[in-house]
Amino acid sequence: MSHIYRSIFITLLALVGLAAMNFPAGAQECGPARRELTVTNASTQPIWIAGGGGALRSVCVVSDTESCLADSSTINASTGACQCGTDNGTLACPATSQPTGPNTNGGLNCQCTTDSDCAPTAQCNTSVNECYFVLPAAKRPSPFNWKLPPSHSATFCLAPASVTWNSMTIPSAVCGRRRRGQSDDDRGIYAAAISAL
Repeated sequence: MSHIYRSIFITLLALVGLAAMNFPAGAQECGPARRELTVTNASTQPIWIAGGGGALRSVCVVSDTESCLADSSTINASTGACQCGTDNGTLACPATSQPTGPNTNGGLNCQCTTDSDCAPTAQCNTSVNECYFVLPAAKRPSPFNWKLPPSHSATFCLAPASVTWNSMTIPSAVCGRRRRGQSDDDRGIYAAAISAL
């Protein structure tokens, strides 16, 4: 029976990844500044959609048009220096969270003391003082209790990821390198954790 649940989980995780691509329909339902994530339960079992995710990664920013998720070997956790390939950069995090300090996992994560430090897409886990991604409430169906019956879908509108760098808010390389000329739509997606009931 656990093999069936694992197959359901893998299938649904693949669907989440595919559904998160920024299709034109997403701009209509979520607005032009948001990404649409539609999760469809294609199994015969109800599923629960988790409302949270992993710790936010710091981003290595080279300029307002180039950033990446730096390899840990290029991060200087005490100064915030990092590299995107051979380009030197500075670590940055959303809102007022910090990429340097004792609670950053060697500069990899964003340190916080309150939820407001983490921006609207995350909350502060005060037991470890790191920002963690939070899945927003579903746009539809409304209301939504996080349980998705077979053949039903739920749509979430995700805010674009950004970090604070040189007193500016700039788009973030959430899941990959952002290079000059690359649009925000070409860079990575948020992921939602799904489990079979």
